[in-house]
Amino acid sequence: MRDRYQKQEHTFAEAMTDRAEWERATGHTRHLAIAADAELRRRHPEHHIGPLRSAERAPVSDADRQQLMLAPR
Repeated sequence: MRDRYQKQEHTFAEAMTDRAEWERATGHTRHLAIAADAELRRRHPEHHIGPLRSAERAPVSDADRQQLMLAPR
């Protein structure tokens, strides 16, 4: 069990290192985006700003997946 926990601890440490790197790399840009959003809302409080939408495609449904699997090659 000790080896497993040490491996898990190493994995978590790597994840935290990656997260800290991401925070450092994107911190300034995220701060500017938050400041711009706050300024827009301050200047135009009556303006409705809808939620952000993801640019990712919707997941493939089971029916579509079956159709893709049956397609001739």
